Amino acid sequence: MKKLTVNAYFCVLAGFLLVSCSYISWVHHIESIATTLSVDFASAVLAYLFQGLGVLIFSLLILTKVKAVFSGFFISAIHFVYYLTLMPALYSKTITGTHLYGFVMSIMSGMILAFYLYVLTFQGEGKRRGLIFGGGFATAILLIRLLSLVPENFLLTTPMSMFLYAGVTFLATFFTVRCFGKDGELADRDVLFGPLEHKSIFIPAIVFIFLFSLIRTLGISALIANPEDLFARKYNMISCAIGLVATGYLYDKNKKLGSALAMVSLITPFLLLLDKNSIIPGAIPMALDSLFFGVFSIYRILFFSDISASRKIPPVLFAMGLVFGRFGDAFGNWLGLIQRENRRFAFVIYGILLIITILFFVYMLIRIFAKRGEAKAEESKAEKAKEEESKAEEAKAEKAKEEEAKEEPKA
Repeated sequence: MKKLTVNAYFCVLAGFLLVSCSYISWVHHIESIATTLSVDFASAVLAYLFQGLGVLIFSLLILTKVKAVFSGFFISAIHFVYYLTLMPALYSKTITGTHLYGFVMSIMSGMILAFYLYVLTFQGEGKRRGLIFGGGFATAILLIRLLSLVPENFLLTTPMSMFLYAGVTFLATFFTVRCFGKDGELADRDVLFGPLEHKSIFIPAIVFIFLFSLIRTLGISALIANPEDLFARKYNMISCAIGLVATGYLYDKNKKLGSALAMVSLITPFLLLLDKNSIIPGAIPMALDSLFFGVFSIYRILFFSDISASRKIPPVLFAMGLVFGRFGDAFGNWLGLIQRENRRFAFVIYGILLIITILFFVYMLIRIFAKRGEAKAEESKAEKAKEEESKAEEAKAEKAKEEEAKEEPKA
């Protein structure tokens, strides 16, 4: 189990590092050949939609139960095709070619992310799922920060980046193949949310994750006029990494507290929208918001990952948190982009959606713990029935002994 946990950590680390670094390189390339609006819409809306589509495609492949999906050959092929799309996506001289290959790259990146989500759900140690994901994610973010310190982003925006991505692609492939094994057998399917046999929770959960992602992204995209601001990035990445690790650890220990913290993460953009003096808030509020962004990022993954870890839940649901999270990101970014100059409207929309999301959240918790209560009641009922049956058998045995004792003197 320890070996699987270590492999799962490096699988998350390498997969996220590959996808995120190449995404940054792609955005830099679009910025050099397109207008600001085109960059924002392509990178913050369409790319997220296509990435969510990629995650969904892999999730549906899981339903086929074809062993080839879990084979080293298939996993290697997906990573290899992803690497092949990087060259035209990052260095095409036309905006059409850059967008086209970039969107194919986004679909393939979604499949790579789905690989490590599957590993996280079914192969890593369940009781450390949050720490595995948060630790791998945070390490990748800090490495990206170190790479961005190289003068003029040399390792991310020049042809030298292809050597970097070749190495990271190899590592991502290597650790993913090690985690999946020969036949993709599931190593750990502990039930952390209880035996939710009824599927009535899934649609509200999907709506909740969509809204959860939408309003979080809406708040940030309406706030940040220049996301490439170096000072903000310096502190945002560090605080985000802290949020990821802390939330992962806390969520493993106490899921109720982790869920409550996730809802708090929705409040900070709402408060920042109250700032009418500047488009870019100060470094401290932004660092605080980035800390909660780490909370938000890990929660929507772990929520569905925990539910799907149950044998009684369709495995396709393991990635729904990221699928509908990405769709919510795309829609939230779109709303934020078109309302960036009208913060009052964004504030009103955010407030309305925040109330709706909180209501969905409360509804889900009631259903989750109601089901858990029903399950416990059934278990208690079964135990009582077993206990009564045991007592009846003991009474029957005692009666038989008494009858035998009475018959002995007669003999």
